[in-house]
Formats: sequence, structure tokens, C-alpha cells
Amino acid sequence: MPHELYMLNQIHNDLSGTGISAIDTSLDVVCGRPYGGSALLFRKSIATNISIVASNNSRITGIDITTSSGTVQLLNVYLPCNYRDDESLVE
Repeated sequence: MPHELYMLNQIHNDLSGTGISAIDTSLDVVCGRPYGGSALLFRKSIATNISIVASNNSRITGIDITTSSGTVQLLNVYLPCNYRDDESLVE
């Protein structure tokens, strides 16, 4: 849930996190198990070398890690099921 993303930073004292939720709580009452979204966890000791990659897609969470050799981009991508329909193809 969007209001629970802060908990990524409370999973472990040595870890920080970033994530995005796919749930739009403004539409209606959410019933059942929350769905969708993605997240990344990283060590707080390297947090000064981390930049969050902005994404408007709830299926993609990313960070840039600056190293002595250059920048590495890590993406966590949630790929949906292929139901062999047009919507699945677009997603």
C-alpha cells in the first residue's frame, strides 16, 4: 500500500529502501490482498552513492549506484503474466 512504503526503511537497521505501489487508494475501498508495485533494498553504508531513478510506472523501481569505475543502474522490473491478449501484450 502507498502509505506503507516507509516500512522498507524499517526492515533492518542496516538497510534502506525505495519502492512504488500500484494501488490507487483514491478510487475506492481496497478489498482483499494488495497487489502490484516493486521495491529495492540497499545497505545504508552505501546510501551516499545511491540515486533513486524516477519512474512513473509501478512495475519499475530503479537506483543508480556511483562507483569508482562509473555508474551502475539497477532496475527491479515486475513482468506480468502473458494471458495472450492485447492488454498483456501492452503491459
